[in-house]
Amino acid sequence: MSTAYTNRIHDIKYIYDSIEQVSIQHPGFAHFDSGSDTELGKPDYSYPLLYLETIGQVTESTKTETYSIALNICDRIAADPNHRQRVEGHSKVKQLFSEAKRLIELLVGAVNVSDANILFYDHLSSDDLVAVRGEFTITVKRFVNPHDVKQLLEGGAK
Repeated sequence: MSTAYTNRIHDIKYIYDSIEQVSIQHPGFAHFDSGSDTELGKPDYSYPLLYLETIGQVTESTKTETYSIALNICDRIAADPNHRQRVEGHSKVKQLFSEAKRLIELLVGAVNVSDANILFYDHLSSDDLVAVRGEFTITVKRFVNPHDVKQLLEGGAK
């Protein structure tokens, strides 16, 4: 594969990198990870954690691509928390989610970022871990130029 081809813009990588940048730039996050791992209570994680689930769905149209995003924001609370401590913990991770989503909107330069569906949960493997899982979509302009594709097929854009 040619260097020119491998240096082309890769939208999924750009979105992953942008979301990781949010976790680095936002002072409220201590750690970032991504993947399909459902074990968000790993001992090597620092909290609050921004966890991007693997992007599993993309809708492609002529001029745009829409990516389905699922973010988990997790944080530790006191051991054996009472109801009020859980509510405060959920409130904090919800606020972090809202701020992260807004920063993603600004960083990605998206055509559209949809409203989010948010689920609050307590992590099953750890009594002192609260989280939110937010799902939304990011629509970006497609970077595929029909002229470039034609050149690729003709062997001219190597």
